[in-house]
Amino acid sequence: MNFSLKHIIKKTQKAFVVAGLMPILLFLSIHVSAQISASANAGVKLVLPLSLTENSPMHFGTITVNGSSGTVVVNTSGVRSKTGGVTLQSIAPLMSLATYTVGGEAGRTYAINLPTTISVSNGTSSMTIGTLLAKSVSGSISHTATGTIGSGGTEQFVIGGTLNVAGGQEVGIYEGTFPLSVVYN
Repeated sequence: MNFSLKHIIKKTQKAFVVAGLMPILLFLSIHVSAQISASANAGVKLVLPLSLTENSPMHFGTITVNGSSGTVVVNTSGVRSKTGGVTLQSIAPLMSLATYTVGGEAGRTYAINLPTTISVSNGTSSMTIGTLLAKSVSGSISHTATGTIGSGGTEQFVIGGTLNVAGGQEVGIYEGTFPLSVVYN
């Protein structure tokens, strides 16, 4: 056997190189084996879109004013009352509670989005309707009312409010529109 010093040094160098590489190789093998994969889930639930139908418009009926300001209130029970210089008349057009039907996925809850005020005008003069309240068949009275769509896929709700009348309000037919929406909760 030939064990020259050169041969021993060469073998020793190889051993040190292999020994030096072992921790790196061990780390790489641990790192590679620590990587795992898995499946992830995705999905969607598609429900019926909401629909909104006006059954009757909000109308405060026929009134007179005696020179003093006042209000006409139509509550969510369909009762009309007045304050101040307003007198309620029993001639057409009569008061009507705003009534709507919402359609959608049975058993799902929804929210009613009302504006803060509504403006009505006769073309030259205007009045505001405030204190808007809604009530669904299944919910409570609130400006931000909610409801639950019935087993037949629909539910009704009503809207009431307070008409503010100035003392010298100009005579005429006052009309206006307002934004109204419903959204799933």
